[in-house]
Amino acid sequence: MTTVYPHIVIRWMSCAYGQREVTLPPEIVAGQPIPSDVRTELVADLLVDCKATGLRMCLVFGEGDAVYCNPDGTSTESVSLPSGGVQIDEVAVVRGYGPC
Repeated sequence: MTTVYPHIVIRWMSCAYGQREVTLPPEIVAGQPIPSDVRTELVADLLVDCKATGLRMCLVFGEGDAVYCNPDGTSTESVSLPSGGVQIDEVAVVRGYGPC
């Protein structure tokens, strides 16, 4: 997984994860503290995506700063970042066709 913050970790299924970059508003610089109103908006947007896809996702703001979002509309702040499993965005396919 990347260490660029913020980013989203998508739980495709048990032990299979993907990762996506977060598009920040132009006035926000990646790697800098994110104002609470922007943070709240990012979590709200991710909750909409979770409900639409039925997938669990985690918005990782930095080391020890994550918000886990669920399809039922709930979210939980945590100091534990997603770990373990297989990042399927980087799994090579048989015969060298490249990443999934």
